[in-house]
Amino acid sequence: MFLKRITFLLFLFAAMLGTVQAQSPTDKIDPEAYNADLMVQSVLDGLNGVRWNAGLDSMLTSDILYKAGVDIAQAIRLPSG
Repeated sequence: MFLKRITFLLFLFAAMLGTVQAQSPTDKIDPEAYNADLMVQSVLDGLNGVRWNAGLDSMLTSDILYKAGVDIAQAIRLPSG
């Protein structure tokens, strides 16, 4: 258990250090360069780090479930106006 906590803290520290070096407050964000796959992977990695620390299994992505979620979201979207 102690080793898991140390590993998680090291992972968290490395992630924070990488974030600090990756962007500064003066950087401009380009919406055209947004990478949704990278964002999904980053969120998944963060969630899995928390889950590993809690002794839980990792979450995986599923193209089928993603497609089902998109279809449902489009189906329940209310008409505007």
